[in-house]
Formats: sequence, structure tokens, C-alpha cells
Amino acid sequence: MRGDVFTLHSATHHAGARTASAAVWHDEDDDRQSVKLQEVPRLRKLRATEEENAVSGGTYEQKLRQR
Repeated sequence: MRGDVFTLHSATHHAGARTASAAVWHDEDDDRQSVKLQEVPRLRKLRATEEENAVSGGTYEQKLRQR
């Protein structure tokens, strides 16, 4: 019986393999949120220009995936 479970798990793992940047789901609330990149020192590196202060949650997610 253990062999069947292992085989099923192994087959499911390979069949459902995703790339690291693929989202499992999309949350509509992300687009309504605003992330201030200028206020948090760790987030400043995500800005495209020095004038870019805030981005939507969806854009923020994309910027994080690119890094």
C-alpha cells in the first residue's frame, strides 16, 4: 500500500509542477492596495526611478517576482 501512495504522490508532483513565478491564485484586493516603496528602505530597490513612490499591490507582486 505504501508504494501506491508514493507513486500517486510522485505522479501528482510532476504533473502539477509550476514555475517559480506562477501564481497559485489572483487576489483582486491586491490591485486595490497601494505599497509605498519610498518609506521602507528595503523596498526602495524595487523602484524603477527615484520619483516612483507608490505602486499597486499587483505591480508590487510583479516587482518581487522579477527579483
